[in-house]
Amino acid sequence: MGQRAQSHSSSHQTGRPCRLWNHADGRRELLDYRQARAESSVGWGVLLRSLIERGLDPDAVVLVAADGADGIAAAVAEAFPNASLQRCWTHRVRNLLDAIPLAQRKSCLRGLREIYRAATKRAAVAAYWRFAQTWRTRHPVSSPVSSATSTHCSQSSTSRLRFE
Repeated sequence: MGQRAQSHSSSHQTGRPCRLWNHADGRRELLDYRQARAESSVGWGVLLRSLIERGLDPDAVVLVAADGADGIAAAVAEAFPNASLQRCWTHRVRNLLDAIPLAQRKSCLRGLREIYRAATKRAAVAAYWRFAQTWRTRHPVSSPVSSATSTHCSQSSTSRLRFE
């Protein structure tokens, strides 16, 4: 089975790249935490190379979920050439909800939950298309909601739904 890594960072004055390991049983383990001047590909590259130097097999990493921090996509592509990069659902949902009027957020969230809580890929795809049809008609093509719903659904090798 492949390895999954999840990246979390927060940035106030300095970036705080860290890497969490998600075990198959749901436990999380902090693998590394570093202060950085910025969340650049250089900063993320240092952190990822450190993990590899300490024994992480880069070919075994199949999926990296990230919060969209600057530079992480380039660093992941370099360090883990076989891994897919996925935007963290929590951050994706927050950004989407921030882009729509407050009065519509509960309805939007219900539709999103139908997608990511679906029991099967087939059910998730059906929920996605219902969501896309509803929200694309409510918001113009140029809106963040429209661009967020233009993603497609696939099944990752970790048997979790992934939206690219």
